[in-house]
Amino acid sequence: EIEDDKIIISGDFDLTMRNSGSNGTIYYTTDGSDPRNIGGSKSPNAINGGTVADIVVKPGTPLKARIGNREIWSALHEIIFDYLIILTIYSF
Repeated sequence: EIEDDKIIISGDFDLTMRNSGSNGTIYYTTDGSDPRNIGGSKSPNAINGGTVADIVVKPGTPLKARIGNREIWSALHEIIFDYLIILTIYSF
């Protein structure tokens, strides 16, 4: 379950998505688009993740995911994997 809308990472991040239900397929995108088209069909940008999807995301990746079962879809889950910025301040 996605509980945050942003995760800070400094490099590639291994992510596992699981369908906790017994029906449907994980569909996701990493380009910021919704995996479901308006009207309920699957977006051509949607990636079929099956029931368990292991992916690697890079900093700056917007992930959007849904469970789809024919024309029935879950709510949209969104998360951004943002850059970790390290600022070093030197004192005099």
